[in-house]
Amino acid sequence: AKEQQEPNRTEQVVLQNPKPHKPDGFTLAKHVRDQCGPTADKYPAEANEQFWIGRMHVIPAQKSMYCPVEKVGTTFWRRFIYQVLHPRKYRHPFQVPIGTALMADYPKPQKGATRKDISDLFKFMFVRNPYHRVLSAFVDKVFVPNPLFWRRFGKPSIQMFRVNDSRECFHDPTFAEFVQFVTWSEKNKKMIDPHFLMSTEMCLPCASNFTFIGKMESFKDDSLVIFERFNLSSLATSMEKQMKTYAAEDAISDSISSPFAWKKSIVSCMAWYDALHRIWRKLQLRGLIEFDIKMPLNEKQAEKVTRAEMIKLANEAWKKSNPMKLKEQKTIAFNQFYMSVPLRALNELKDVFARDFYLFDYDKEPPEIFDRKREYISVDYALK
Repeated sequence: AKEQQEPNRTEQVVLQNPKPHKPDGFTLAKHVRDQCGPTADKYPAEANEQFWIGRMHVIPAQKSMYCPVEKVGTTFWRRFIYQVLHPRKYRHPFQVPIGTALMADYPKPQKGATRKDISDLFKFMFVRNPYHRVLSAFVDKVFVPNPLFWRRFGKPSIQMFRVNDSRECFHDPTFAEFVQFVTWSEKNKKMIDPHFLMSTEMCLPCASNFTFIGKMESFKDDSLVIFERFNLSSLATSMEKQMKTYAAEDAISDSISSPFAWKKSIVSCMAWYDALHRIWRKLQLRGLIEFDIKMPLNEKQAEKVTRAEMIKLANEAWKKSNPMKLKEQKTIAFNQFYMSVPLRALNELKDVFARDFYLFDYDKEPPEIFDRKREYISVDYALK
């Protein structure tokens, strides 16, 4: 994206054999350092150093730095940092308006700072299984009504990977097309975007010696460690009890509010009823509403429903949903989305994200999406 400074491609580092480690942020950070090992000093980070350091958010009073990786809780951590910087105004991160957190001017390292200048700081980042991160980018930015990302992601996904298709709107790329676009973008370093750029290129873990690397898969537990590290025991207690509820209510509100703000642009490409149906389906794909609970609106009602009414309907559906079913349906949806991707394209995606899989200890060939009798299975699961 033009808004982001594009880092140069780094050379491949020869990594050591992986070592078993416990799933916590300090141990994972050590695991990464061990894998980088003696090659860390040879890692060609100089070309990327200013890009990487310039992205870091500084928390001066805590002598800490955070490196954001989009689609891995970045909005939450920006809200957290904003709260830390304004302790009298907010009691917990979810009270910080998303717009405020995203537009805030956070403290940055001094201009021209080097790795050596920040070596003594507590540096942390969060990572995520690349397969889940790519799917999250698709669901949140392309499947859900979002005119900006229809142009940024949908257009190239369709134009490059769909034969004989001419249109003015690009609101319906398939997940397989999006996966191929992500792979092409990473391979060619063109049209790159932080929502899917490799974590190892966003934060250069072999050059930065992170103190703590949390995982999205253990987000709550790893977050509590950061709260305690910042001497925020009361926040840790509150988040331990209420984080799931806060996160669900926040996700529902944000998922619905944004499309309502873009309604005029959205309806130029699709009916508003279909747009609302996609929002409802997104909440189901994120594991917030059971698939058996249908959107309780017909086309006529959809035209009149307000943002607040839609949020209320979604919250009521969330409270009725069975947590065990929600967990199961997320797994089913993940598997079926990836089963719609040709095996050739899936292997190319695997190769592109090889360093992320290796350094952060993720399975690069999970059998649930790689073991298949046919090379290609067409699935329109998301729209059913």
